[in-house]
Amino acid sequence: MTTSFLNGISGLKSFQRGLDIWGDNIANANTTAFKAKIPEFATLFSDTLSETPISSDLGMGTHTVSNAMDTSIGTFQQTDNTFDLAIGGDGWFQVDYKGKKLYTRDGAFTRDANGNLVNSNGAFLMVANANNMKKIEGGYAIDRSVDTSNLAAKTTNLSSISLPNDLILPAVATKNVKLQLNLNDDKVIKTTAPATEDSDFSALYSQDNRDMQIRNGEGFIIGYGDNVKYNKNIEYEICITDDKIDNKPVDFDFSINGKEIKFTLPDGSTKSEIQTALKKKLDEAGIKNEITNGGITIFEKDKLLIKSKTKLVNNVAAAKITYDSEAKGEYQFNTIKSFENIIKKLSSFVYGDNAQLTFDKENGQIVMFNKSTTKTINSYLLETEPSNKYLKNSIYSLENVIVPQTAAKSLKFKTNTQSVGGKVYSQKGEKDKLSFKFSKQKVLNGKVIWKLDLFVKNDNNKIVEKKNFDLTFNENGTLLSPKTIEVDKPQEIKIDL
Repeated sequence: MTTSFLNGISGLKSFQRGLDIWGDNIANANTTAFKAKIPEFATLFSDTLSETPISSDLGMGTHTVSNAMDTSIGTFQQTDNTFDLAIGGDGWFQVDYKGKKLYTRDGAFTRDANGNLVNSNGAFLMVANANNMKKIEGGYAIDRSVDTSNLAAKTTNLSSISLPNDLILPAVATKNVKLQLNLNDDKVIKTTAPATEDSDFSALYSQDNRDMQIRNGEGFIIGYGDNVKYNKNIEYEICITDDKIDNKPVDFDFSINGKEIKFTLPDGSTKSEIQTALKKKLDEAGIKNEITNGGITIFEKDKLLIKSKTKLVNNVAAAKITYDSEAKGEYQFNTIKSFENIIKKLSSFVYGDNAQLTFDKENGQIVMFNKSTTKTINSYLLETEPSNKYLKNSIYSLENVIVPQTAAKSLKFKTNTQSVGGKVYSQKGEKDKLSFKFSKQKVLNGKVIWKLDLFVKNDNNKIVEKKNFDLTFNENGTLLSPKTIEVDKPQEIKIDL
């Protein structure tokens, strides 16, 4: 009975000591570099009841045997004191307090009256001193010619450090920059800017910031004048009726894709006579056609340009236009500018100078308007295979009939544009701004080309250097080339990408 009572008392005393230690830990929660203590307990001794100690020990109480230190790294705090230090791994600050060498993790140091770095107790911070301060006019400066690498291995004795009031740290000119970032190339993005006439359609985004993903061979039929149909060929029907007797002959005078069709029939010719005569002329010109109930239908594969000098046949300008990365064909386009050239060519064929086309740089829009106050411009789009719905929808507004003194606009075209920047230092210590502007340019054969506009600006925001680079990525977004670029101002700087 007495043993159990004493055991209980020893347990209470040990636990009380543990509470005291934990309470001290809590009280110092905000103490700089404080290391918490961990109480450790052990049995006092045991009474052996038999010769088998493991199974017959009788405990006689407990006591606190150690107060271990928790040496794990705490959290870092940002301060406004220039001389505050922190150790990110193992190690301690050595300080000299009244001739005694002590160790602490408390890095809150200040300058005393003599310029020495000391802690809150007045203990001197001991360092491997490089002795690289030199006297200059008006104060002191760091001598960068002194080798300060691996000082700890070279120094046998640590010493305190005194910092003068006027200490100049000479500027170190930036020589190397490492740029690490991920360019957003999602199907829908927010980092867009209005397209320019030089923008390639393979890298364009629609008005709702969606990647249009236009690839080689995709396009549509666009036409002006009389409407055509598309069914693997461009089809246009010339309407024919019986000629009314009016003492005037039946005159046909027009061209189809540059081939002249010209003949005259007597006044009052029948529909059948006119069809037969026209078919004969078309056959002789090598133009595919067939007689229909309404007249004669003409078939052309990729383009149909009809220019008529009489009212019996209307003007038509229709062509299958397609995106091609090289855009070497007559009706192939890659940039907005090359697309505009095709539109101008087709619309002018029918309407001459009345059809005007401009590009709205502010919004990245193609704008078509009627110069005349009396003419109506008829335009239309027809889907082909392969086609791209985003491209057709973005051009859709241009297919509207353009009535006098009005304009039809394409939807806004956008580009994927992203910018980052940072500071670099000149040899004089001046801060220059390094700005990177990335613009997606082209997608071709599983590779994505981005244009990098690199600007160096001085403190007055004046551009002192501008360079352009084409960056090539694979379809997974890995940079293929170049991996390194350079600028020459404010000095030669190597930039690793």
